[in-house]
Amino acid sequence: MATVSIPDRNGVGQRLAVGWGVGNVLALTPTQKQSPADTRQEANDPVEVHEVRWETVLYQPIFRKLVNESVSTFLGLQALCQGEGNIPTDQLVKISRQYRSIIRDCEEQLNTLSETSSAAAAAHYTAQSEMLYKLELIWNLAEILIIDTRPGGFVMNQLLHWIGLHFKDCEDGARSVISESPDTPEDHVLYWSSLQEFILQGGMDPARNLLRLHSDFSSDMFISLDELLRKMPVCTPGGNMVDFEMKWRNWQVEVVGRVQAGDYAVYPELDHIAQILAGSEDALNTVADRCETWYQWMVYRLLYMNPTVKGYDLSIYAQQAMDRFGGLQSMTSLDSVLLGIIELDIPEVIRELCLTLDNFWFPAHLLDLLQHTGVLSTESRNSSLGAGLREFLVLDYATCLMSHNSLWQLGVLYFDHCPVQGKQRLEAMLERIPLTSDYKAGKILEIAGERGLHTIITSTCKVSFITH
Repeated sequence: MATVSIPDRNGVGQRLAVGWGVGNVLALTPTQKQSPADTRQEANDPVEVHEVRWETVLYQPIFRKLVNESVSTFLGLQALCQGEGNIPTDQLVKISRQYRSIIRDCEEQLNTLSETSSAAAAAHYTAQSEMLYKLELIWNLAEILIIDTRPGGFVMNQLLHWIGLHFKDCEDGARSVISESPDTPEDHVLYWSSLQEFILQGGMDPARNLLRLHSDFSSDMFISLDELLRKMPVCTPGGNMVDFEMKWRNWQVEVVGRVQAGDYAVYPELDHIAQILAGSEDALNTVADRCETWYQWMVYRLLYMNPTVKGYDLSIYAQQAMDRFGGLQSMTSLDSVLLGIIELDIPEVIRELCLTLDNFWFPAHLLDLLQHTGVLSTESRNSSLGAGLREFLVLDYATCLMSHNSLWQLGVLYFDHCPVQGKQRLEAMLERIPLTSDYKAGKILEIAGERGLHTIITSTCKVSFITH
């Protein structure tokens, strides 16, 4: 938080009067505290008003892509809303993935800049890239649990895909093993950790490929483990869950039988992997020590202990995982947001995002999308809160755009989709835009004319006439 020094030329040293300006602007002025014996104030006393502005990351050139491309996605969703009935889930998922793609593209640009910039600039770009990585992680989880819900509420396949997208150490490790130790890959420091990570993410094909590189693969132990990996049941989308559960139980019974028979006892690495496949609590607890986050471990643990978990039961396992990773006292803002999504506490998610971020681009677009899923209409309280909060966020984001001399026209498009206060707020913003050129005056007249803002048309014409 930056500290602002307001000059006090009168030496009063008392309070500050504060008023909101346009967008990211505050108007501040020192005020003298009057005693009860002297409440009179000279009408002609000079008053100094100081304007304080603050930037957001959205004003930085690298984020223009994020701002500009998200407008068309936002407007596309609003166009879908004009039709009758509910928006189909596949359309909402498509919109959601468009937003995620925009975030990832901006993140990749920041990564490229961090690799080609000076050390100070690289650190700045890296921090911004990490922020976008976390936002895309959040949005992806919201898409899985709220937007792209599956029949029966089964979420394991989607959660594995989510973890696989955001934790790629096993892929990087496998590449290092193959390139650096082609003759004896098992001697590479990352061989066993990469193999285990693939298995924890349900990636049996790459795990088997890595296992086959071991120089002892022809031995019975390795062939046995490879067979178990090959036979592991996979729950396909839309498949019969009862049939899958039966196959899964039978498979794990076979795994447990081989472990208890000591088939892998002489090879600790193989035995540990087999213990994981068997769903051993002890083996999965040791995995936690290598995981970066609680939610990564939560998914790994669920895969081998409860692969048919439903989305509405996730909060139980999330709490258990968080307790394993330090509990509430070690929670970050990211942890709070992810937990809020798992618990479907959308107001709390939005609140945490608003407190953490320096602009409302993310919460405004996310909540606008979630409004159409029905999750906020399960209770009348949530429904009214969601609609009111959605408009508040979109209004604030539009106002932020209107505060910038080259983004203000985009803000107009967001005001158009705020049915309660949008037109009034747009009118108030337009009358405060400096008419620095005939082009800008013409654009304001065009915008006002299309929306029936006759007061703006009159005032703009008067100012243009006087200045000329």
